Amino acid sequence: MISFEQYLALVRQQLYPSLRAEGFGGSGQTLRRRLADVIHIFNIQGSSGADRCYVNLGVHLSFLPTEGGGRCEPAKLKECECAFRTRLKVPPQYSFGWPYGDSADEAHQSIEALRAAWLGQGLPLLRRFSVFPADFLSIPASAFRDSDHATPFAGLGPSALTFARMALHVSDIPLAKEYAAARLAIAPDGASSLRAQYHRILALANAT
Repeated sequence: MISFEQYLALVRQQLYPSLRAEGFGGSGQTLRRRLADVIHIFNIQGSSGADRCYVNLGVHLSFLPTEGGGRCEPAKLKECECAFRTRLKVPPQYSFGWPYGDSADEAHQSIEALRAAWLGQGLPLLRRFSVFPADFLSIPASAFRDSDHATPFAGLGPSALTFARMALHVSDIPLAKEYAAARLAIAPDGASSLRAQYHRILALANAT
């Protein structure tokens, strides 16, 4: 059985050169790329079963708080702290995660499939969200008026609160208020903390 450390060493050889050519830096499990305010994260996470891994992708903006409310430190940012997060989908032959394999040949095959998924899924996705605000503030507030909103960011995890903060950052006060009001209108009464954050956005917008 190939270990995670052995698999990661092969990933560094077979895949990381492509990432560095795209502007990513780092050599461990997490590589980062910064494009002005936009931060892209590529992360390899070993499974608890010690036989496969997952590839996590993250997109964040340097002025946003991290998920959990911390201050963003771009050079140390983790995928789980990003406002936008997803995983590379594995091909049909790998039902769950990217297997390390029982031999070097199997590991190489797995990494080649991983590289194809990165080029076909991951890289296009991150390129799509590379310029702030043009690539981010194109979603109308009406998209958040339904509990199951469908936007180009579907599956990536961002909330209307994130969009409201982005709008405030570029001083688009009307848009910030629209985002906050749209989601506040359907937020459950019991979600007091969430509702308070939307009210805070509205108060900031009204005071600006």
